[in-house]
Amino acid sequence: MSSPSKLKNNFSLNFNRFAVDKGSYLHKVMEELDFTSKYDYDFLKNNYSKLSDKNIESIICFLNSNLIQENIGVNKEVSYYEKNINGLVNGYMDLVVEKENEIILIDYKSDINEDKEYFLKEYRLQIKSYYDFLIKHYPGKKVRAFIYSFNLKEFIEFLF
Repeated sequence: MSSPSKLKNNFSLNFNRFAVDKGSYLHKVMEELDFTSKYDYDFLKNNYSKLSDKNIESIICFLNSNLIQENIGVNKEVSYYEKNINGLVNGYMDLVVEKENEIILIDYKSDINEDKEYFLKEYRLQIKSYYDFLIKHYPGKKVRAFIYSFNLKEFIEFLF
């Protein structure tokens, strides 16, 4: 028979794996969707059966937001490489939206946390590195940086 601590550790590992799988699936869905099209609940449920009702609501909310509408271009999973004093830094930006006078960076988060301050603190360095990269590559355009929390169905803006 397993000890209680071993059961707890196995539950924790399985829960973390589930959270990662859920987040990866949401990222995959967002990567596949054409942001110029309109999607309803039935389409998303029929084509992405692993999505929960809450995730579907969150995706529809995201797609209907002003940040996504009226864009010139949408770039998904944008890779970047940059050399800094610590060496080579690389990563993937989930979404870069180009508008007439601004660039909007959006990073998706599927965390269950409901505290906006948590997101601002936990992901500040990650988002700042993306922001700095975009500032250099889009001179003359305003750059804004957000996290989109699927759990909160809300954009959380970083002010740098």
